[in-house]
Amino acid sequence: MNFLGLTLPAFLVSLVFLGSDNPYLALNHSDSASVLGLLALLFLVFNLKNLQTKTGEAVVLSPLILALIFFLSWLALGYWTTVRLDLSYEWIVKSLFAVPLALGLVLFLNDKKQVNAILWVLIGCATGVTLFGMCQQLQPSLVRIPGLEHPSHAIFENTNLFACYLVIHFPLAVYLFRNSKTGLGKSVAGTTGLLIVVNLWFTNSIWGMAVVLGQTLAMGLYLRGRKGWRAAKILAGTMVMGSGGLIVYSWQVGVAAGFPPAISHRD
Repeated sequence: MNFLGLTLPAFLVSLVFLGSDNPYLALNHSDSASVLGLLALLFLVFNLKNLQTKTGEAVVLSPLILALIFFLSWLALGYWTTVRLDLSYEWIVKSLFAVPLALGLVLFLNDKKQVNAILWVLIGCATGVTLFGMCQQLQPSLVRIPGLEHPSHAIFENTNLFACYLVIHFPLAVYLFRNSKTGLGKSVAGTTGLLIVVNLWFTNSIWGMAVVLGQTLAMGLYLRGRKGWRAAKILAGTMVMGSGGLIVYSWQVGVAAGFPPAISHRD
């Protein structure tokens, strides 16, 4: 945490617990986006002291950074073209706060240890979120969204958003598990990866499960390298079995929902 200071961890934690449109907090979407925008701006301001030492390095004004800033600024221009500002305000603010966040990271990052620390903060948040998702399974009264058939949304307003969050963090957990030098780090990363898979199953997100299967195959092939043809065959077999199980599960869900419809016979 010493590598990250104070403002960046505060932003990363707030990004999870506010950016998820948390139904447990008395904040609307616009208020949450505004708080995140303020934290991103503070992060940039506190790192302006590094501007002098960074000036002249290609990464500061690289074409990729300029393209990202241009794209985000173009999205923010929707403020003057939208016909429903009440619905667009949240996304306009998020596009705006992404600009100082990107610039702040360019000025801030200068060591691989800082990147690893950021990943650990994200995985720490994912551990808490997935543990709470498991608690919702054990105690459905914790669910704040009425009428939710499957209480698997954790701190997210929508089950699909929760599934996307899990899919994004699964490869991070695998990376930290493989590269951690301590038993505690491997235990935390491995447990979080397992919790992510279990919570993803409870969300009933078929595409989310398919993405995790694809991620597993891609990471396995990458880690084993060119000499891992035997491992590739094993992983391919695992993918076939997993895909078969996913197809069967999808069919069962479809039948339960009335799909495919009954075939009517003409007289």
